[in-house]
Amino acid sequence: SDEFTNLENRIKVTTDTTEQFDKALKGIKKSALDSRSDLEATAKLYQRIAINSKDLGISQKDILRTADAVAKSLKVSGASATEATSSLTQFAQAIGAGTLQGEELRSTLENNAVLSKAIASALGKSVGDLRKMGETGQLTATRVLRAILSQADGIDAKFKKMGVTYQDAFMNLGTATRVMLNNVSKAFF
Repeated sequence: SDEFTNLENRIKVTTDTTEQFDKALKGIKKSALDSRSDLEATAKLYQRIAINSKDLGISQKDILRTADAVAKSLKVSGASATEATSSLTQFAQAIGAGTLQGEELRSTLENNAVLSKAIASALGKSVGDLRKMGETGQLTATRVLRAILSQADGIDAKFKKMGVTYQDAFMNLGTATRVMLNNVSKAFF
């Protein structure tokens, strides 16, 4: 479908080789399924991080790990599917802009308490301090992503304790169906 082709195009612009593209697409699909998150929002977050990856000094593996940790932290925080998709999109916008501040920071603090606490912990600050740091531009993308990477194992441990809801199951069913239909479409076109 066009939607999936657009998703693939979004990833292609961030990779240099077919091997990198295949690895990124596989990782994004795995992350969306593992975290029971929206595939499109996961891909957008990956793209925003990847576009800036050279400036941020992080590898493709770290990009995938960060996107996965952010998506899982939303589930642990209790965000609804709509809140999670919105929060992933706003977080991606902040990373794309180079700084977590303003509306994007507010969204993260309100909808993703687990990620907020993880970032604060990694920086040796309180969650309240994050708001002040955002106002002064101290929450750069590099600093935030490194903080998330350092806390990813802890987020994973909390996520593993979460039960699968019907909403999660239907989200994964939708993702799996989209992937399958894309594969069938490619076989015929």
